[in-house]
Amino acid sequence: MKILILCLSLFSSNLFSQDSIDKNYNYAKELYLSEQYSRAVYQFDTILANPQSNKDRALVGLTASLWMLGDTKAAFNSLNEIKNKDLSLLLKMALSVSSGELEVLKSQPTAVLYFTELKNLESDPYKSPGLAALFSTLIPGAGHVYLGAYQSAAIVFAFNLLTGISTIEFAKKDLVAPAITSGVLFSIFYVGGIYSAYEGAVKMNQLKISKPKKELNAKYFPILRLEF
Repeated sequence: MKILILCLSLFSSNLFSQDSIDKNYNYAKELYLSEQYSRAVYQFDTILANPQSNKDRALVGLTASLWMLGDTKAAFNSLNEIKNKDLSLLLKMALSVSSGELEVLKSQPTAVLYFTELKNLESDPYKSPGLAALFSTLIPGAGHVYLGAYQSAAIVFAFNLLTGISTIEFAKKDLVAPAITSGVLFSIFYVGGIYSAYEGAVKMNQLKISKPKKELNAKYFPILRLEF
C-alpha cells in the first residue's frame, strides 16, 4: 500500500511539474510572438534549466529569440545544441532565409519557392520612388501629392516658394549675402523635398508588404512562429 501511494505521489509530482513546464513554455512563446525577445530569452533559459523540460522545444524558442535580437553567434550556438537534426536543419534554413542568403539555399526547394514569391511581392510596388522623386524635381511638393501626403506637400511647396522668391528679390537688389543665404536654403529645401518624397515612397512600399511578408514567412517557415 505504501509503495502504491509513493508511486502515485511521484506520478502526480511529475504530472504537475510537466504542466508547469508547459505553462512556462506557452508564456515564453507568447513573449516571442509579441516581439518581447529579451524576456523570451530569459524565459526559455529558465525552462532549459529544468532537467525535465523538452530541451529541443525550448532551444528552438531560445535560438529564434536570440536571432531576432541580432545575437547571431549565440543563436547558432543554441542551434547546435538541438539534438533533433531534422528540426535543427529546418530552423537553420529558416534563419538563413530570413537573412536573405539565397546562394546558400539554392538546393533547398522550399527556400527557392519562398524567394520566388517574395520577389514577386516586392516587384509590384505600391508607389514608385523614382516617380515620387521626379515629380518633386519638376514641382516641389508634387512627389508628396503623389504619395497622398498633402500637408507635407504644402509645407515643401511653401518653403521652396518662399526661399526661391526671396533669393530672386535679394539678387535684384544686389544684396549678395542675403541672396546667397536664401539660395542655400532654397537648395536645401529643394533637394530635401526630392529625397523626402523618394524615402516616403520606399517606406510606403515596405509597409505595404510587411503583413504579406509575415504571412509568407508563416506559410513556408512556421518554425519561426514556433510551430513545429
